[in-house]
Amino acid sequence: MDTAGQDGALFFAPEPKSPHGSDVTPGGEFVVVGGKLDPHVTIYSTEKIKQAQQKLDSFKKDAYGVPVVPLDQVMETQVELGLGPLHTVFDDKGYAYTSLFLDSAVARWTLVARIRTSITEVENSSNRKGAAPTRPVRAIDGYLLDPICTT
Repeated sequence: MDTAGQDGALFFAPEPKSPHGSDVTPGGEFVVVGGKLDPHVTIYSTEKIKQAQQKLDSFKKDAYGVPVVPLDQVMETQVELGLGPLHTVFDDKGYAYTSLFLDSAVARWTLVARIRTSITEVENSSNRKGAAPTRPVRAIDGYLLDPICTT
C-alpha cells in the first residue's frame, strides 16, 4: 500500500454514499459510478483523473499515505437516475443502461456531445413525458447528460 500511494499507482476520490458499480464508457472518456444508497450516478472524467495524477503531492493523504483527490477535481458531473443505481452498460447507439436496485428498474440515458446547448434546451429535454424524474440537467464542457426514460 505504501509503495502504490507513493508511486502514484493508487489514489482515492470520494464517492457519495455506498459506491457499487464502476463502469467505463466504450471510448474510455468517462467512468460511471453508481451508489446504491444515492439516486445519482457520478460521472468521472478520465482526462481530469490523469490531470489529478500529475499533482498527487498537492493533495491530502489518508491514514496509509494514499493521496485523496477532491471530488470536484475528477468529477465531470452527477445525474439523478432513480433509487439504487448499481451497474451501467453501454450499447452501440450511444445509450447507457443503469440498473436501479431499489426501483427494480433500468434507467436508459445518454451522454451526448453537444456544441452549444442552452440550459433551456437541456431542461426541456429532461421534462419529456415518460422521462425519469430528475433535477434539471445541464451541459458541462460540451457534454449533455440526458436521462431519457426508465423501466
